[in-house]
Amino acid sequence: MALAIRAARAYRRATIAVRRPAQRELALGLAFAPLAHWPVDVAVEQRVAVGRAGRMALAAMVSGGVGDVALPHGFRLEAYG
Repeated sequence: MALAIRAARAYRRATIAVRRPAQRELALGLAFAPLAHWPVDVAVEQRVAVGRAGRMALAAMVSGGVGDVALPHGFRLEAYG
């Protein structure tokens, strides 16, 4: 298994809790795909409190997924997690 780190991507996002609207956060992060032939991303982000119930935190995560995979009978698969 060869590691082929591709270019990092910067991202930002905003979240608000449905049941606790005061819990709001912004996140700024960097993500990269460490394995060239696997659909996996590794990301590190800084979360910044916006509402009084928000939090300041550093987070790291791994996610992956596939897209536009042909299935029988004309169906297509897209999944992530």
